[in-house]
Amino acid sequence: AWAIRGVARRVGRAVLVEVIGLVTLCVVSLAWHQWVSTLRLSLDHLHSWLPGYLGLFALGMGLALISARIAQQGTVPRLVRFVGNQPLLCWVAAAVAYWITTTQFDVGYPHLSGAEWMTWIGLYGLVALLLLLPGVFGPQDRGVIRRVLRWRPVVFLGLVSYGVYLWHELWIDKYLQWSDRHLFNSPVWQMLAVVVALSVVAATISYYVVERPALRLKRGGGTRGPVPSERPVLR
Repeated sequence: AWAIRGVARRVGRAVLVEVIGLVTLCVVSLAWHQWVSTLRLSLDHLHSWLPGYLGLFALGMGLALISARIAQQGTVPRLVRFVGNQPLLCWVAAAVAYWITTTQFDVGYPHLSGAEWMTWIGLYGLVALLLLLPGVFGPQDRGVIRRVLRWRPVVFLGLVSYGVYLWHELWIDKYLQWSDRHLFNSPVWQMLAVVVALSVVAATISYYVVERPALRLKRGGGTRGPVPSERPVLR
């Protein structure tokens, strides 16, 4: 993001540079998975390194870019308006993509081919993108889905969600150790309940102990007043 911003300032065509930069992140992510698969060594864990997930970051950055552009211009493109008016369709499509990722890959994910990894990661990114679209575009005061997204517990989970992302795999490992099970033969709902509960607790603690104080640093080191992210606004 820092590099894209620097190039955009020099070139002067910010939106074009930003789009090219985000597409580049996706290409790097896809190329990484293909390269790791060609090594033919016991290095499958390299698929989970940061370069393999740059495309997912690019999706979120792309939503931010489109949202900011709309706010600046004051006009909403037809496609964006259509997506914003179809929250249920977005979530149904997300459910279908999630079903494909969780049921249509017959081998353990560490042993996927390069193409399978790219498809797998891409589908998970699509799931996240489709889930987020109703919270970014469209009238935020209409419909059941928007009410769910605006529900205070859901807003709080959004506030600490980065911590959930960071902590959940640790708790999956701990749960498997405690239950003496393997990842693919463990009761799904039991594991989900334990891991979600522990992840949310850990994320809440790390938010208030680490993330919240760190967020204040970008405001000049002040210690008074709420952190901007504690006042989420869904337009």
